[in-house]
Amino acid sequence: MPRLARRNYRRELVAVSLFPIGLAVVEGAVVSVMVRKGFADALSAQVVLLNFVVGLLASAPEWANLTSFFWSAVAHGRDKVKVIARLQAGVLLCVAVFAVAPRTAAGIWVVVAAVFAARVLMAGVVTLRASVWKANYPRTHRAQITGKLMTIQVCVLSGVALLLGAGKDWSEAVFSGVILGAAAVSAFGVLAYGRIRVRGRRTLARSERRAKEHERPTLNPWSGFRVLAQDRDYRRFQVWMTVVGTGNLMLIAPLAIMLRERFEMGAMDSVVITYVLPMLVIPLAIPYWSHRLSRKHVVRFRARHSWVFVAGQGVILLGAVLKQPALLYVGSVIQGIGYAGGSLAWNLGHLDFAPAHRASEYMSAHVMLNGIRGLVAPVLAVSLYESLKGVHAGAESWVFAFSVVVCAAGALGFMSLERQMGERARGAPRE
Repeated sequence: MPRLARRNYRRELVAVSLFPIGLAVVEGAVVSVMVRKGFADALSAQVVLLNFVVGLLASAPEWANLTSFFWSAVAHGRDKVKVIARLQAGVLLCVAVFAVAPRTAAGIWVVVAAVFAARVLMAGVVTLRASVWKANYPRTHRAQITGKLMTIQVCVLSGVALLLGAGKDWSEAVFSGVILGAAAVSAFGVLAYGRIRVRGRRTLARSERRAKEHERPTLNPWSGFRVLAQDRDYRRFQVWMTVVGTGNLMLIAPLAIMLRERFEMGAMDSVVITYVLPMLVIPLAIPYWSHRLSRKHVVRFRARHSWVFVAGQGVILLGAVLKQPALLYVGSVIQGIGYAGGSLAWNLGHLDFAPAHRASEYMSAHVMLNGIRGLVAPVLAVSLYESLKGVHAGAESWVFAFSVVVCAAGALGFMSLERQMGERARGAPRE
């Protein structure tokens, strides 16, 4: 690591090793499987309602991103690390509420509220975290450092997800105990993150406070989109991000439901396919993608990387149609390769467009658009699933064909944008 980055990197390593232990509980793919199994008896007469709740929870992280404009405005001109640490503490309180919520028809709404509250707070963490990375880590090492941090995070998330799946299959009491224990351990990660220092934080805060009126984030929910009007290339980039993201979001909820209904898998096996396998592949694939993202503009990177999602979802489609679980595992692995590159570009890509003092604002627009597609994609996917299920047995498997087509359209869009941007997309990324 560069000498000036080592102390903060060390502290962030500790934080990223501990905080995700609690965060795993409210990850969309994990919580959707847990709720589908945990409330099956309580809502046995309302299966369609339960399936739509699963779809809502799978997309909770994206819905919550609609609040990013709020967090960008709240943290404007303030110490980003302190704000992030407080948000992380709030996430853990929500996780504890999830643990003690009753597994009844009424209790499911307590779980929904706790998960959504946790994800709203995490939206603030994600929105502000990129500013800390931009200040503390140089562009030449940023993707490498972020990749290492994310490698640790996904390993922790995967391990905890396996424990949650095993606990859910074992007993509800064990499951609740695992959640509470995870929240307690994660608190030490929050303390570690609070010790990080942002390089040039006073200068950054002054730059934010002195920004022109039209460059300052506000509590107006539409203010986050001003950068889209001002930056044509970033606007076009976000159009195709929305298309690819919609295709990916259409996958999770129907897959979680189908593994239970069509393949009759338990919580453990379902979590492995929907979450653990992709997460375990990420550490293996991140070095490959971080090397390329460090040297390429994000548009050029996305024009090639997005086809991995098309391939992964195509294999999952075949597995569902042919009712071959082995293909679902293979498709999950390919999706994991895509998620590795996608997670890097998702967190860092906007920095190739944004000036330093507007990084949070650019990220705010990015995550808000993610929230909008999160409002639509999972509900649309579950609706298609339920409609196809009424045609004939097995027809619901073709729901994945829609996500394949949408992702392919987005990949073609990125290729077109690379040509339109010309030298800006082929040249050196912004420092």
